Amino acid sequence: MENYYEILQVSRNATEEEIKKAYARLLRKHNPEKDQENFKKIREAYETLSNAEKRKSYDFMLEYGDEFMKTFQEAAELASQKKYEPAKNKLKKLLAIKPDAVIVWITLALLCLEEGNHSQAVEILHKAINAVGNLAILYHLLGVVHVKMNDYSKAEQYLKHALSIEKNFNTYRELYHVYLFSGQFVKASQVIDEMSKLEYDDFMKIDYTLLIIKHNILTHANIRECDSKISRYVDELIRTGKEKEEMKGYIIKGLLDDFLLYQLLLEQLGLVQGLHGLYYISKILYSLTNDNKIRELYEQLRQNLFQQNTPSYSGSPRSYPSTTYTSSSSGCVVPLLFIGLVMILTLIIL
Repeated sequence: MENYYEILQVSRNATEEEIKKAYARLLRKHNPEKDQENFKKIREAYETLSNAEKRKSYDFMLEYGDEFMKTFQEAAELASQKKYEPAKNKLKKLLAIKPDAVIVWITLALLCLEEGNHSQAVEILHKAINAVGNLAILYHLLGVVHVKMNDYSKAEQYLKHALSIEKNFNTYRELYHVYLFSGQFVKASQVIDEMSKLEYDDFMKIDYTLLIIKHNILTHANIRECDSKISRYVDELIRTGKEKEEMKGYIIKGLLDDFLLYQLLLEQLGLVQGLHGLYYISKILYSLTNDNKIRELYEQLRQNLFQQNTPSYSGSPRSYPSTTYTSSSSGCVVPLLFIGLVMILTLIIL
């Protein structure tokens, strides 16, 4: 690391006025046209040391930088071995040196969350807010922790506060799931609408499209109603995956994440939405891969849902009766298809 104090030829305790005078003196000596390399160093040093916040960060890195990063990496290694207490102790030592190190606070809270110590994670995040201020990420994490604690009311409170600071896709998505899992479907729909106002890169656009598809699958028990709502989004994903090879793997990964939810809905809760989710996953996968095994799954599910009288229910998703769906043409119980599809998805991703 360059020593900016040495470059400007001032002491570590130099005042703002002394730094300005040193900069002016050195500019007269090192003309930018004739001595461009030294001028660049002088300019960089001045821009850092003349800014109070930049100087504070620079002073810390100059004094503790190497040792700080070494200790942080040691904590990360201990955490990977699930040695949580030693890892947390090292992080706490870093905070004693630099109390406003946001990344250390966040890492410490996530370690507590990983080991299931939710109350300690909450305590740490509140201490972090006191130390570094009202950052959106800290309130977002408080929301996540309270979701883990099944306290949806507080989770909603913290996530909404995070959004009041910064409009963020991941925070909106977390708030959507809070409303979904607490049965507040109108509010969940409102969050989806709010998310439409955000600007997206290609990857986030895929995440948002998958969320819209999932939302309509979960909130519509009738397959034809569901299809009328999401067909264009399904087609959009398929088109994106075909046109952009780098997007295909990302789409498939997102489908695998949603697949696990649909499996739970169908096999453990007996909800028809699980069957619908499996149908759309197989449709997208078949379109992107042309895999014959996926085609068989897709065609069987399409026959079950559209050519037979699949039961339709009214009411919220939580009120649907437990139902087993069987293909009369093959005698194959639909939940078994999930096992095959998981294997295919995993092979594609690997």
